[in-house]
Amino acid sequence: MGKRLNLLQLINVRWFNACAWYALNLSRGLRRRGHRVIIAGRRDSPVCRRAEGYGLPVVDLPLEELSPRRAVLNLLQLRSLLRGGAIDLVNAHRGEGHSYASWLRGFHSVPLVRTRGDRRPPLVHPLSLLLHRRLTDKVIVTCSSLKPPLLKMGLPEGRVAVIPPGVDTEYFRPRINPLEAKRSLGVDGSIALVGMVGRLSPVKGHRFFIEAASLVARREPQAKFLIAGEEAQVRSGGLKKLAQRLGILDRFIFLPHQEDIRALLSALDLGVVASTGSETICRVALEFMAMGKPVVGTQVNSIPELVTDGLEGIIVPPADPQALSRAILKLLQEPELRRELGRRARRRVEEEFSLDRLAESTERLYNDLL
Repeated sequence: MGKRLNLLQLINVRWFNACAWYALNLSRGLRRRGHRVIIAGRRDSPVCRRAEGYGLPVVDLPLEELSPRRAVLNLLQLRSLLRGGAIDLVNAHRGEGHSYASWLRGFHSVPLVRTRGDRRPPLVHPLSLLLHRRLTDKVIVTCSSLKPPLLKMGLPEGRVAVIPPGVDTEYFRPRINPLEAKRSLGVDGSIALVGMVGRLSPVKGHRFFIEAASLVARREPQAKFLIAGEEAQVRSGGLKKLAQRLGILDRFIFLPHQEDIRALLSALDLGVVASTGSETICRVALEFMAMGKPVVGTQVNSIPELVTDGLEGIIVPPADPQALSRAILKLLQEPELRRELGRRARRRVEEEFSLDRLAESTERLYNDLL
């Protein structure tokens, strides 16, 4: 580790999505490594409230507001933060914060890093090209699939770095008794439980999971299935109707959003990520793995980079219930393989996807710039 750095993380995310989770975990990891980390964002946002809960200093800076008056106030406040060498480096985690920080490049020499975890490619127009090519020192992407659009914009290979996310391996660890966790859900400890955890949205592929479950149920009459998450563009009632139409509603447990999912993950024999898109960070895959659970995931963005097919889980094509059911059946019918993949999953998270590994990789990039 180099010298202690003073770092400003611009996290203007209105809800606690995967990008906010990545940025907060990075900030926590950097602080653990001895750096001073300041979070700038709307103080009442979920990510800033959590940051304060972790003892990270927060500056109230509503960077997502772009009205002329608010823009001037944001620029003045941001310039005040950067004045006098109090900050060594700025890392912006959304486009608005990135733009604000770039507009001040003429007033200071503080390096600017942009972290991109959004599946949408950057806009290609003169201002965006100027922002990325001339005013940004480095771009971090959370998975390899986000890199090509930046290279097409003309960024040199060396200006774009892939740094995968990190999960809190102390908070998520297999220390809850799985049998007790199952019993808390009304499931006998001898029955296999397969589940998906995450918001109810079409891109998450819940429909394909339910269709795969109907195929699994024919071969494994005792297996049960779980879906937990807050309703977004999909309603749980619609998913229940699909399960009922397929004759397996009695085999499913549907739960709303859970603030603490550790007991839920402990109850599962394996986790499923059936997404058809998005997943440029895939927080839930790392949480499954940290809890020692093998993952059946789709060949989408970061998922195969986090879960090695045949080592920590099984990777299948997206939107393919047949392939998904075969992978689930294989792990249900080979319990020793399932347990071994779960052990490997935990080991890989500890070695490659911990908060310290995330912070160490980012710290190295920061020091190279400085």
